[in-house]
Amino acid sequence: MLVDIGGTIFFRSSEKSVKGSKFDYKHKGCMYFFRPGHRHFIKTLFDHPRITFGFYSSIMLKNIIPVMYEILTEDLKPCLGKFNVFDQSFSPLMKDHPYYTEIKTETYDRYRDLNEVFKSEICI
Repeated sequence: MLVDIGGTIFFRSSEKSVKGSKFDYKHKGCMYFFRPGHRHFIKTLFDHPRITFGFYSSIMLKNIIPVMYEILTEDLKPCLGKFNVFDQSFSPLMKDHPYYTEIKTETYDRYRDLNEVFKSEICI
């Protein structure tokens, strides 16, 4: 199972407060707001005997790992090392893809290249 961590597990912002909620974690100027129920969701997936689990993110690996350590604390510590992270290297820039010409709005927008994910050594 592949879960897009940004948006599903947390919301990332440069603001310290969003809709009255204070951030849960701060890293390199970004505030991370963890979604309600994220711990139960992750634990349920990790505890399932037939699921191989991975996180997908357009964030660089060096920036996502500290957030993962923050999320996987206490009862989720046994999950460390039992998942894969598919970082920004699996999310090419939209401006480089001909099909996204009409919808790309920012030069830094990225798309999910699942072909690269499933061809990677991590999945073999």
